[in-house]
Amino acid sequence: MFVEEQSPTIADLRRSMRDLAAIASLPAIFANADAETVCSSLCDVLIRCLPVDFAFLRVGDDGGDSTRQALRTTDGVDRVAAESVVADHLDAAPGCGGVRERGEWRVACVKLGPYAASGILIVGARARDFPNEGERLLLNVAANQTGIMLALKQSELETLKLCETLEARVEERTAHLLEINEQLRSFTYSVAHDLRQYIRGINVNARGLIVDAGRAFDEPVLEQLDQLAYSAVQLGGLVDDLLTGARIARNQLLADSVDVSALAEEVCGVIAESDTYPPGLKFDIAPSMEAVGDPAMLRVLLENLIDNACKFSQGGDSRVVTVGRESDAFYVRDNGIGFDMLYAHKVFLPLERLQGGKTPRGTGMGLANARRIVERHGGRIWVESRPNEGSTFYFTLVPAASQ
Repeated sequence: MFVEEQSPTIADLRRSMRDLAAIASLPAIFANADAETVCSSLCDVLIRCLPVDFAFLRVGDDGGDSTRQALRTTDGVDRVAAESVVADHLDAAPGCGGVRERGEWRVACVKLGPYAASGILIVGARARDFPNEGERLLLNVAANQTGIMLALKQSELETLKLCETLEARVEERTAHLLEINEQLRSFTYSVAHDLRQYIRGINVNARGLIVDAGRAFDEPVLEQLDQLAYSAVQLGGLVDDLLTGARIARNQLLADSVDVSALAEEVCGVIAESDTYPPGLKFDIAPSMEAVGDPAMLRVLLENLIDNACKFSQGGDSRVVTVGRESDAFYVRDNGIGFDMLYAHKVFLPLERLQGGKTPRGTGMGLANARRIVERHGGRIWVESRPNEGSTFYFTLVPAASQ
């Protein structure tokens, strides 16, 4: 009595286990398989796991080049008869659980989805109790998973094609940009060379007029000629600084051991021997400062920072420019006019000047080039300043092993 009451439950349990095994086998079917293989493999699984006599799966529009389909039958089933039943039901897909009868056949049709563009799953059995609730669930899961996985595979193929196309487009665009940059570089140097010649001519002619024919001009005209010569010198300096900035961005970065103290001594010596600044300017350079970087670029960096400090120093004989180091940061300090830190964000921008005036000091590119050099070395640069108390420019350089 006990066994008879439990027999239906055991049978249901076995069917549920069979259905679960079928569901568990679905991921393996979709792994690294094309649509045609998926169709045939899924039909084989349904034939093994469901009490059906045939299973049919079609993916894609009927008759299209991308259409893939497969039909599997059990032993003893007339394939022609199964194909006839399938043909009658291809245009009728009432949805999950939809069942139709055709003579001795009970046929279930399920649309793939919801992500597949089109497709249908059809199974047929001669058993009158087909399909039960578990079998309906299995058909639903199989159809939905098939639609999802096929849609994912289609997306994967499209992505691969897009990547291949994108890579070719990137290579083409990169080559085009390199060509444009090379043409622009050649044009820049050609224009700069011509500009130097014209700027030099303006300066020489203006100075020549002042010296040779100065007595023929009144004071306002002489002042205009002097301003013209000064502007020519400034313009020449700006062209040089712009070309320096271009070289900083383009040239390969070296990583050598650099004696920063000796380099600063050389830069300060050149400035002291020139007539650029009034006499009395003093330099205080800390000894034994070492760094790793590009020697030529670090020289330009110190030239720009020290020259900037000299321009804005004040106090007659008490003018001092200090080059030193605090922890990992080098610094260049002056006791000059300083500025309000409210405008500190403008200091390192190209062609920005915090100090105005009728004859602005510098070209507005020195500190911008200094920032480029420091950033190319993987470091950072910043400034601390107060009005009439001077400014201190700090910078760090990352060691070669860290670059």
